[in-house]
Amino acid sequence: MTHTIDARLIGNSIKNLRQRRHWTQDYVANNLIFCSVRNLRRYENEGVKDIDLVNAFAKAFEVSAIDILRGVFLFVFENKKNIGDLRHTLLTLICYSRTFTAG
Repeated sequence: MTHTIDARLIGNSIKNLRQRRHWTQDYVANNLIFCSVRNLRRYENEGVKDIDLVNAFAKAFEVSAIDILRGVFLFVFENKKNIGDLRHTLLTLICYSRTFTAG
């Protein structure tokens, strides 16, 4: 059985990073990620599965990809999912931390 992080949680983490900076979707899409606003909405709502795209968002927000994934962990923790989900997410973060590039 393969365990992965739900792509929607990564999208939520990206959305939270954008909102904390008070950046509009238009600004991020057109000036940082160079995609359509429609695609950015899709990434935030439906999630991100592509590692290169996670790295692109990390570069745009000037954080590491691990920081984006850390946001996934905090989201799971704050929403008090069961301990099995929390343990799985933590182990997945450890695995990802060995494959993602910093910033």
